[in-house]
Amino acid sequence: MVADGVGGWNDSGVDPAKFSKFLCKKVGELYDQDMSRALKDILVDAVKQNPNKGSSTAVMAKLSTDANEFDILETCNLGDSAYLIVRPNFTYETVFRSKE
Repeated sequence: MVADGVGGWNDSGVDPAKFSKFLCKKVGELYDQDMSRALKDILVDAVKQNPNKGSSTAVMAKLSTDANEFDILETCNLGDSAYLIVRPNFTYETVFRSKE
């Protein structure tokens, strides 16, 4: 998971890092409790349990295997964050780019 607290909270005297750090910690705890849960559900619960004021962008990803032994990449992103999947050749080829 990658999270970045929204810096605009500084104007209100709120440290945006506290929100995003707690968010990452709580997501990890919730994931460890039940790795089969959807990432979106974990993120929503982590936000609801966050006692800190603020907001954050977030990107989450996990690899798993389905019943047919196919590898699955599950992702979740929140806010104006995004991610790329690249394939190394002589240069890096973009295979997929998420929407912000």
